Amino acid sequence: MKTINPVHRSLKFQNKRLLHYSQYLSRKSDKYSNIRLWTFLSTIVVSALLFILDFQVISIGTFLTGILAFSILVNSHNKFLMFYKKINLLSERKKVGVARIELKWEDIPPYVVDTESDNDLFNDLDITGEKSLFRLINDTVSIEGRQLLIEWLSLRKSSGSDAVWKSEIVKELKNFHLLRERLFISMNLFSKRSLSFNRVSSVVNKKTKIKPLNGIIFFSSFLMTTSFVLLFILKETAIIESPLWLIPLILYILIYYTKSKMIDDGFNGIGEISDELNKLSAIVSVAESLKAKNINHVRQILNPVFENNPSTSIKNIQQISSAVLARENALMKIILNLVFPWDIFFYRKLVEVVSPLKIGFNSCIEALIKFDAFNSIAEFSYLNCNFINASITEDRFRLRFQSCGHPLIPSSQRVGNDFSFKEVNEIVIITGSNMSGKSTFLRTIGINLVLAYNGMPVCAEEFTTSFYQVFTCIRINDSVSDGISYFYSEVKRLKELFEFASLKSRVDIIFFIDEIFKGTNNIERLTGSRDFIKSIAGKNVCGFISTHDFELTKLEDEIQNLRNFHFREEVENEVMIFDYKLHPGACPTTNAIRLMQYAGLPVGKPANKSED
Repeated sequence: MKTINPVHRSLKFQNKRLLHYSQYLSRKSDKYSNIRLWTFLSTIVVSALLFILDFQVISIGTFLTGILAFSILVNSHNKFLMFYKKINLLSERKKVGVARIELKWEDIPPYVVDTESDNDLFNDLDITGEKSLFRLINDTVSIEGRQLLIEWLSLRKSSGSDAVWKSEIVKELKNFHLLRERLFISMNLFSKRSLSFNRVSSVVNKKTKIKPLNGIIFFSSFLMTTSFVLLFILKETAIIESPLWLIPLILYILIYYTKSKMIDDGFNGIGEISDELNKLSAIVSVAESLKAKNINHVRQILNPVFENNPSTSIKNIQQISSAVLARENALMKIILNLVFPWDIFFYRKLVEVVSPLKIGFNSCIEALIKFDAFNSIAEFSYLNCNFINASITEDRFRLRFQSCGHPLIPSSQRVGNDFSFKEVNEIVIITGSNMSGKSTFLRTIGINLVLAYNGMPVCAEEFTTSFYQVFTCIRINDSVSDGISYFYSEVKRLKELFEFASLKSRVDIIFFIDEIFKGTNNIERLTGSRDFIKSIAGKNVCGFISTHDFELTKLEDEIQNLRNFHFREEVENEVMIFDYKLHPGACPTTNAIRLMQYAGLPVGKPANKSED
């Protein structure tokens, strides 16, 4: 298959440039720090000397000027540091992109999954785990987006039309990689924690039910605080003598006290989602920027966002959240509410902001969750531009591919294979030596089907398939706690396949069975395998079975829609060489004994006769 990947080359070049630029910015930041330090120290020293020399006025002027200059430098340096952080995040993004292409797992973000699933597909096809398809693909920014991506990869709710729809969306989103970079930077600028849509939605939905506050209450409170402040100043400046400021203060306290519980209940939880609101604002901004783009399929998803324009409401809630955080300190709460009806004002604003969100907010959240998950698979498509889009046909029992390889194997080691079903309900028996590539071949087809059914490009030069329900029996685990043996676990799995295959109403099934019934003895394994294959032949299934039992290859003479294939090896200078290529027919050789011999085990040799 094609190996040239221009995106890979571009990302490596960009990252190299960014690293050099980051080093330059680091040196510049150090200079900023030194200038700040010397400005501050010189201000203190010069001002002190002038004060000692009795130039008090000049000393004060110098001090104020120096502090102003220092403040300007601090503000400028902080802006510079923010830019510096953005450059580093962009460099990190490029590095991760390179790592995803090269399969450098140490540089790919760690494996994070919220709930482990018992889906056999996940374990059999390396969909989840430390070196898995999910970890390779996952570029989500939210917990819910991550969960949805996992659900999609499980294929539990997939269909042929769903696969085609997803592929159209991925095609539209694929080249918006700059927007995804922008989203990544915005999401990680202040916190690495994933956005929780549910947390935001839960708090906001609760706030839509809070009681409104009469405008007269706010006007009266504003009048009381203004009167209090004015009268207090007049009293302190001796313009008036009587403590008239106590009257509006007491009235204001009474008003505030009657509404304090309602206000506290309204503010509860708002300040705690400040980080989520910043992240929500970022993804909404990115989504809304697509409004004018020619993206008809993506528009179907984002219509709730485009129609409701939630960015304004979210910004208002952010302001309220900042106001709530400002009053968390008890002393600050008193000060803010003494000079201005702070709590009452922002409570009324909260009611005004969340009321319109009763309609459309939840649909916006659902749209953004889908958008988040789609961005992940679109990024995978962008990075693997040398992969091709699969063709999902409505014809039944179609599977044809050329130079199909495993996406989790580095391109330098990857071997592509060709295959095509010749018959309806075809069953393929694969024989071959140990380590020849049988299991990898099964996983290669299975994982590429997962990619195709989720609208992602596949690791092949050509790939056409019907839509199947994918069934796997590759990695079987026993259960000590449940008292289930390895063999019985396999039996249960294959019984499930047989029952599914017997239901005519179900979608067509493609199965992948590795080393069928390997958990039992040779005689029973052969008998059970032969009978099982005969029982499912002709049902609404097709699939692949790998085995070491060469006797099963004789079923080709009994079952019309069964074909044999094999993987082979060659021995050169007592070294076993595998080509990992699929060949027609049954395997003509075995290598188990030779492997044991090469390992130094005394097998396959005549035993030494003992001396009399």
